[in-house]
Amino acid sequence: MVRLTENEQEITLSQEIQYLQNVIESTDRQISVLSKGAEDYLRALSVLEESAIESSGDVRISIGGGVFVKARIESSKPLIIPIGSGIFIEETPEQTKERLKKLISDINGTLENMNAQRKVAMSQYEQLISMMKENSGKKE
Repeated sequence: MVRLTENEQEITLSQEIQYLQNVIESTDRQISVLSKGAEDYLRALSVLEESAIESSGDVRISIGGGVFVKARIESSKPLIIPIGSGIFIEETPEQTKERLKKLISDINGTLENMNAQRKVAMSQYEQLISMMKENSGKKE
């Protein structure tokens, strides 16, 4: 059996702490990105579910870079949906609503899993910090 010296144990403990910090930070970034995506889908869904949308007249729609165009939303007509690689399809508003609801549900499930993983990593991190404090207290 290989025995580690106290210094080697501290280095290993320190490496594990650094690894867990990186995992927690990475998970936080992923959670943030997913949350923003879910918010975007929720915004789109709420617009599609707005009953008075067609009677609202001209609306300003952002085309990016702080530039807006006036437009009239006709929610009874097919919507143009990007599916990736510059490819677009047409969907009925009802199809789009269902797709958005499924995407939101999928993201929420993923967020639950990621939050659970973060909680486990945080618990392990706190245990290691506690162990490191105990080890440093024994040296003194």
